[in-house]
Amino acid sequence: MARFIVDHLTSTIHQTRYINDRCGHQNIPADLREDLQENEEIEPFLKQTYNYCLYCNDTLSINGLLNTMENSARR
Repeated sequence: MARFIVDHLTSTIHQTRYINDRCGHQNIPADLREDLQENEEIEPFLKQTYNYCLYCNDTLSINGLLNTMENSARR
């Protein structure tokens, strides 16, 4: 399984570990989807106009923020 899904239609990079229905990844046309494994492979896209998906990027997402807050509260 790929670590990243690149949506070339919306210029969005999805992190598959945290992907969920809100990402809309189910609607990516096959010819505009690219599956990648390594961080180095997404760097050229980030230097262009591509951005991480807010719903499935652990460091940027609401889910990631909530997980961080929950983990902090448990300590």
